Amino acid sequence: MNDCINSYCPAYHNVFVNCLHHHHLRQIHSVYDEVNKNICERKYPSFVKIVEVGPRDGLQNEKEYVPAETKTKFIKLLSESGLSVIEATSFVSPKWVPQMKDHKTVFKALTNMSVPQSNDN
Repeated sequence: MNDCINSYCPAYHNVFVNCLHHHHLRQIHSVYDEVNKNICERKYPSFVKIVEVGPRDGLQNEKEYVPAETKTKFIKLLSESGLSVIEATSFVSPKWVPQMKDHKTVFKALTNMSVPQSNDN
């Protein structure tokens, strides 16, 4: 019997499963019902804010320099796709993050850029 505790033993497997099944059946159903109830009654937010960080976080990891014009075009395309919050650049030292050395140029281009207006709140 001791060997059966530490390893699979077909002779005792069905006895163990039946015992476990009958002993815990009510408890298992109770837990399942509670989990199912929580999932069905879960309240989801009516609004989700998506913040696009690709131009800031994603581009700073590129090995080759991405020109300001390309960054600006990328940001404009993201905006045209419907994204309303885009983190476009980072005002950091070019010594630490070389890809952001043109942050002033990108920011200036964006302040002059027209973006689609949404009727959503």
